[in-house]
Amino acid sequence: MFSKILVPTDGSETARKAAKHAIELAKLTGGAVIVLSVIDRSTFFAPAVPGLASPTHLIEPLEDYMRQLAEKDLAEVEKLCAKKASRQRGS
Repeated sequence: MFSKILVPTDGSETARKAAKHAIELAKLTGGAVIVLSVIDRSTFFAPAVPGLASPTHLIEPLEDYMRQLAEKDLAEVEKLCAKKASRQRGS
């Protein structure tokens, strides 16, 4: 029925619940869970500061932190998939 199930995650409890439901659906259908986390750099500074003028020494630590959080979210979903024996792919 479903060969791929996309699960966006932001680390919230709602996202975890959605991942659990997606894993169950994947288990029932033999599909794969694809986890997606997006880092929106445009939210790091107010619109009054042009993106090109934003100092990289401020942006890079924020982006690194956001990436670490996204990797943590992915690891949590991977654990859930392993527990439920579902296939998953992350990005």
